[in-house]
Amino acid sequence: MTAANILERTAGLLNRKARAVGHNLFAPAPVRPTLLLQSDDWGRTGLPDPMAIERLRAAGVPLTASAWDRFGLETVADLAALGDLLLGQRDSDGNPAVMSAVFVMANADLLTMQAESYSRFLAVPICQGLPAPWQPEALMPQYRQLIASGVFYPALHGYTHFNPLLLLRLAREDSARGARIRTLHAQGIPYLASLTPEFNFALLDRSSAAERFIGTAEQASWIEQGVSLFQEAFGRKPYSACAPGYRFDTTTCKLWARAGLHVIHNAGGLVGNSEGLWHLPRNVFFEPVLDANALHASIKAAELAVSRGEPIVVCTHSINYVSRHLGRAQEGLSQLSALLTALRQRFPDLRFAQEEQLHRSWLQQDPSWWRAPAGAERMARFTA
Repeated sequence: MTAANILERTAGLLNRKARAVGHNLFAPAPVRPTLLLQSDDWGRTGLPDPMAIERLRAAGVPLTASAWDRFGLETVADLAALGDLLLGQRDSDGNPAVMSAVFVMANADLLTMQAESYSRFLAVPICQGLPAPWQPEALMPQYRQLIASGVFYPALHGYTHFNPLLLLRLAREDSARGARIRTLHAQGIPYLASLTPEFNFALLDRSSAAERFIGTAEQASWIEQGVSLFQEAFGRKPYSACAPGYRFDTTTCKLWARAGLHVIHNAGGLVGNSEGLWHLPRNVFFEPVLDANALHASIKAAELAVSRGEPIVVCTHSINYVSRHLGRAQEGLSQLSALLTALRQRFPDLRFAQEEQLHRSWLQQDPSWWRAPAGAERMARFTA
């Protein structure tokens, strides 16, 4: 690349950044402080039972202390407790708190794949139950009940959380890595965050030194399967999506838009349009069972979001409200209740919402939802 090419590309990048800054400074602000809860990983299997960790240790699998490795699927009781909490929190209009539950739509049938020497990828959609060794549980009726009561808003995480074709390929390897993966699968565990970074995120291949996105055809297939199963489970197409690990590219956005999606959950930046989709960044990260300072830090982050004229968009993973393995679901619920109570006290006119409501009001330029940002808000955005 010549010096002239480098200068041209640098100038283009700076111009795009300048346009983005200009857009962010003048992007509309919510008329009232507005809170969205977004929670990933619902429907996703992890460790099938609390003793799985001990069985892995006995098999010589090296484990870390990462809480993310102790991920387990929610129970009916977990969902009922979370629903009761959200129903009990009401905004100034009397509406309950609503959580965008971001669903993984299928779980790998690992034991059958192993029996078939990983000749093909097999999965059980969440609307059809759970693969062995998981015990059947009536989760779908509970999901639908929470949606009907207005406290769950379903969003799409994807067909799977992990890269299914890469999982197949690496599980067939005659290597230490392949043996480790097969040991996990024999226990019914598709992956662990600390042990299988190569395929943890569905749209990435990290099997070599470079992190690269999978090709268009693979992305299209993964998205089509996720959208189809979402429609089967919830009776409509997804309106919004969050890519596993926030890993997506322009190809992903174009395919999501083609599939009929409208909103992307993301991390960082301000609300705005890109690639035909509305990007809704998360600006508060609330993981109370993983961070002892989560409540204080999240209240502060929410206050800063309001000072910038942004919606408060809280990221809080399902691990905080699931009783398996960590055994701290009650603590997570208590901390979530404290967060919502504190924010209602700080902002008496707080509005609870979900992304479809917010996006439609944005499209309609609804003056009861959006206004021009104040000078202090623009200054806060500029200095953030």
